[in-house]
Amino acid sequence: MSDLHAHTSLWLGKPAPRYTSYPPATQFKPLPAEQTALHLAELASSTAPISLYLHIPFCRSLCLFCGCHQVITQRAERISAYLDALHQEIDLVHQQLGKRLPVSHLHFGGGSPSTLTPQQFDALMVHLRGCFEFVAGAELAIELDPRTTTPDYIEALARNGINRASLGVQDFNPQVQQTIHRVQPIEMVAGVMQRLRAAGITALSLDLMYGLPHQTAASLQQTAQQALELDPARISLFSYAHVPGFKTYQKALEQAGLPDDAAKLQQEAAMRTVFTQAGYVAVGIDHFAKAGDPLARAALAGQLGRNFQGYTDDVAPQLLGLGASSISDTGARYVQNEPDLEAYQAALAAGILPLRRHCVRDARDQRREDVIRELMCNFTTDLSAHALKADEYGSEFADALTRLQPYITAGLVHMNGARVMVDTTYRMAVRMVASCFDEYYDPRKISSRVA
Repeated sequence: MSDLHAHTSLWLGKPAPRYTSYPPATQFKPLPAEQTALHLAELASSTAPISLYLHIPFCRSLCLFCGCHQVITQRAERISAYLDALHQEIDLVHQQLGKRLPVSHLHFGGGSPSTLTPQQFDALMVHLRGCFEFVAGAELAIELDPRTTTPDYIEALARNGINRASLGVQDFNPQVQQTIHRVQPIEMVAGVMQRLRAAGITALSLDLMYGLPHQTAASLQQTAQQALELDPARISLFSYAHVPGFKTYQKALEQAGLPDDAAKLQQEAAMRTVFTQAGYVAVGIDHFAKAGDPLARAALAGQLGRNFQGYTDDVAPQLLGLGASSISDTGARYVQNEPDLEAYQAALAAGILPLRRHCVRDARDQRREDVIRELMCNFTTDLSAHALKADEYGSEFADALTRLQPYITAGLVHMNGARVMVDTTYRMAVRMVASCFDEYYDPRKISSRVA
């Protein structure tokens, strides 16, 4: 076998989609007016429970590392106006669906949903329960900013049945926190986690990040050890995506100095070692979970999923997104809401679904999607199982097999007949391997922020 480390140039630092969707979001097109309700008709025709996502875009202050769709505000009236529109969207969607769809998974993302007041969160949950039917055992998850998660808010989460929460941490190092404008001492995070557990919300996750200014492999090992002391069920370890052309405020981090790609690889490896030696199961490219956690069980059983929230054990075949910029997935198409708040609110004030872009998938797209998802989740796939004709996988995937050849030569990919296997020494390499099966991939048009 070739020395894998010598061949990191094949993938290290190269742009590739995150493949939370296929085709990627770069292929989304303006949505024709006559197709604005097709995705709801497809959702209504299904009998399986769906996954529901609500986007709360607001943050109280700007974190310089952020690449999310967020709105910075201290104005209560701006949040209230958005929530009025979100309630209107819930009503409009419910009316067009014509029934209460069953929901097996609910996820509040952002921005930061903890910018809402307890009363606002209560009202949203009451409205959702009136328009959707939450099945027994449904996972109700939320993303939290420890700085804005108050005891009263935690009480609201508990009384509304929230049973999973992820806390944004990034790094416990004070110098890093000062630089990225996210100061939250470990004592603050520990206090929030303690209160969540006391309220009965015990499935807790921490989001960490490497590749930021002032981080080193040694400092991140310390952050990893501190994270373990808080005993989270899951840990997400994200690579900082520097896209100043898209998020201009990120330019401020350049002045503090950013590590190069080789240094980032060492940082990720240092943290990965800490987590796996502590018994956490490596899940996909950037998640870790305790062995008994549903996400770890799904990964070990080859049943891991991936959607716009990342890796998931959620088995719902369809996703309904509500709120500005959110994306729905019916299996046949993606539909994205208007990301601009004013345009989103104006559409709903006029009684119109606030839709902006879509992407219709044909059967060939869906077969490629299955291959890419299996690679991203399991690091292996059987091409004969996803070809139109099993014995003709070589011709159907001829373009991909040609693009795979450098990775095979380098030892990053192994072939056994139709079986493709990615060496997991460097898990992040799987994104570039997956891009070999992406018929839309053009590295000149890709940034690390692409879904």
